[in-house]
Amino acid sequence: MRGHKNLHELKQLPYDDCLKIFQTQAFEHMNIDEHPNLESIDRRIVDKCGGSPLAARALGGLLHSELWGCECERELYSKVWDFTNKECDIIPALRLSYNHLSSHLKRCFTYCAIFPQDYEFTKQGLIFMWMAEGLIQQSKDNRKIEDLGDKYFDELLSRLTSLENLSIEGMFPYATSFSDDPHLIILPTTLTSLHISQIHNLESLASLSLQTLTSLRSLVIFNCPKLQWILPREGLVPDSLLELRIWRCPHLKQRYLEEEGHDWPKIADIPRVEIHD
Repeated sequence: MRGHKNLHELKQLPYDDCLKIFQTQAFEHMNIDEHPNLESIDRRIVDKCGGSPLAARALGGLLHSELWGCECERELYSKVWDFTNKECDIIPALRLSYNHLSSHLKRCFTYCAIFPQDYEFTKQGLIFMWMAEGLIQQSKDNRKIEDLGDKYFDELLSRLTSLENLSIEGMFPYATSFSDDPHLIILPTTLTSLHISQIHNLESLASLSLQTLTSLRSLVIFNCPKLQWILPREGLVPDSLLELRIWRCPHLKQRYLEEEGHDWPKIADIPRVEIHD
C-alpha cells in the first residue's frame, strides 16, 4: 500500500534567470558591455539550455575556458545538440562540456567515478593515484609528473559546474597570495562551503575573488598566521554568505574583531561571525 505523497513539479527556470546563471559562469571578471558581439551569441546558447540551470552552468563554464567569437558559433551548432534524452542520459549541454575536455583530462575525470558520492580526497592524493595508473602524460619540456598533475587538477577544478564543498589545506607553502602561485586556483561559482587552512605564508585571499562566489554560505579559515586580507579593498562579500569562522589568524582577528577592528563594518552583516585565537 502506497502512502499519500505531496508532489511538487519543478518547472523550467525562467529565461532571464537562466541567462544570468550562464553569464555569471561565462563572463566572470569580464564586462560584457565591452563585447556587444557576444550578447547575441550567449542568448542563442541559453535558448538551447531548455530552462535547465545545470545546463546553463555547464555551458557557461565551458565557454569561459575557451576563446570567444567564432568558437562559440561552432559550439552552438554542434551536432551534439541533436542528441535526444532517449539516446543519452546526459542532457546535450553536459555532454558537450565533457566532449570538450582534452583526452588526458577525460581519462583523469572518468577515473574519479570510482569514488562514491561525497567522498573526500586530497589534491595530492588524487594526483598520486593518477600517476600510479599512468594517466599523466609526460610533457615535451620534461616537467615533473607532479607539476603536470597539478595542472590537470586545477584545469578540471575550473571546469566543475556542480562542486559545492572545497577545502584548501597546506598547499602553496611559499605563496603570499594565490596569484603568486603558478597553479592559480579559479574557484567554481557553485561553491557553498570553502575551508582554507594551514597555509603559513599566505597574506591575502583577494585574488580568489570571493565576491563572485554567489552561492557561498560558509567560509572557514584556520591557522593562516600571516593572512591579513580576506576581501579586496572594496570590501565586497557575497550576499549569500551566512557564516564566517576564523581561528589562529592574529592579523585577521585584529582587522575584523567585532566593533573594534578597522574592517569590522565590511563583515558586520554576515549573520554568524566567529573569531578565535
